[in-house]
Amino acid sequence: MNPALESSSDGLEVVGELKAAVCENTSLYMEENEEEFQGYLNDFALAVWAVLGNVSQSSARDRLAVTAIKFLTTVSTSVHYTLFSG
Repeated sequence: MNPALESSSDGLEVVGELKAAVCENTSLYMEENEEEFQGYLNDFALAVWAVLGNVSQSSARDRLAVTAIKFLTTVSTSVHYTLFSG
């Protein structure tokens, strides 16, 4: 991300909304195209987990936290639940 975006509160909000949109769209894509997405799933799950672990407690980041959790829930309840077994 552009450091200039993350240096202002408006920029942080835009970055958070963008990350939330990526999580949401990725989750939808995975639900519809699970087989095609399988090769990318592990990397995406790790990236989303990292994003979730770094979400600030600001209410501006609530949507990001919720969409990240939804994505991880979708993965954990799919045939790929074994990603969380170890």
